[in-house]
Amino acid sequence: IHFDAHPETLKVIELQRHPIDLVHAWWSKKRGGDLCRSPWNVAICGRRGDDCVHHLAFGWEREYLAMAPLARIVNMLHGAQMRARDTYKALPAERREKVMLVDFDDLTTRPAEVIEKAAGFLGSHTTPATARTIRKLRLPYIDGAKRRESNLQAMEAELDTETRKRLDEMIADYDAGWETAA
Repeated sequence: IHFDAHPETLKVIELQRHPIDLVHAWWSKKRGGDLCRSPWNVAICGRRGDDCVHHLAFGWEREYLAMAPLARIVNMLHGAQMRARDTYKALPAERREKVMLVDFDDLTTRPAEVIEKAAGFLGSHTTPATARTIRKLRLPYIDGAKRRESNLQAMEAELDTETRKRLDEMIADYDAGWETAA
């Protein structure tokens, strides 16, 4: 819809994060709980009777409300990831050229290179503030695989069989990449 409104000028940067890292980040911040009543909530929520649900659970509210917090997170992020992938793959080639896929691990391990490439994609450039910001954020991060294994181990006890299958599906999709055949 946005491409139709701005066919010549719109460019999108899609930041893709490994599912284990993303799920762990949400789980660590307790985003599987009642976000809608939290004063810190920045998500869109909707009502189902007396209950509120995150917008990523719209259409399966009853199931969401019955799930454990980690299962909620995995199912919300699974749906979001698969919808985003399907939307990207449905774009015609000329619109896909206006989407830059950025892997979060690349951004955090090679920040200057990735930011320079993104700036070029947007028709812009980096500034001296870019390097200062990278230093302030203490980038690059190192050893994402080790951190990922630790994150998975931390969540393992709360992953039921169905939730683990969903997470594995997300990982397989992520590993396959969006630039594979449409």
